[in-house]
Amino acid sequence: MSEASGVENTSPFDELTDQQREQFEEFKKDVKSWDEYNDDAIVEYCTDLTLFRFLSGLLWDSEKAANQLRRTLQWRREFRPQDVHLNELKMVAESGWMFHQGHDKEGRPLLYIIVHRDKTGSQQALDIKFKHIVHTLEHCYRDIGREYLPSYVGCGL
Repeated sequence: MSEASGVENTSPFDELTDQQREQFEEFKKDVKSWDEYNDDAIVEYCTDLTLFRFLSGLLWDSEKAANQLRRTLQWRREFRPQDVHLNELKMVAESGWMFHQGHDKEGRPLLYIIVHRDKTGSQQALDIKFKHIVHTLEHCYRDIGREYLPSYVGCGL
């Protein structure tokens, strides 16, 4: 049970078949053998839950999951979302157009977007806005916890 929300979070690993468990362990072993897996930030990102998300999200197609994960890791190596700090985002963040606050009844982080507060105009502001979106989503992801799988069904931009 999550102390913050009082909601019990179940692990998606509890529902796996023996075949899926075996496939997950093989996928995990394969990922850990990649050259990309030598960066501390990448190792921290590649939790069991993240690997599960890629594999199950691509219908247990290990090849597709591996390709998608490699592209994601490449983007994370280049963009370095873990290095984006709120003080860099002051120009956009002060408007309060997007923020994370609280949790829903299921214990998921709530992300609010108040469109009329967005006054982004210049290219520089758009670049900062993108970093702000990444920073906020990373914060929400970290807030979920390691044992809980977020669902973005019904969410959109």
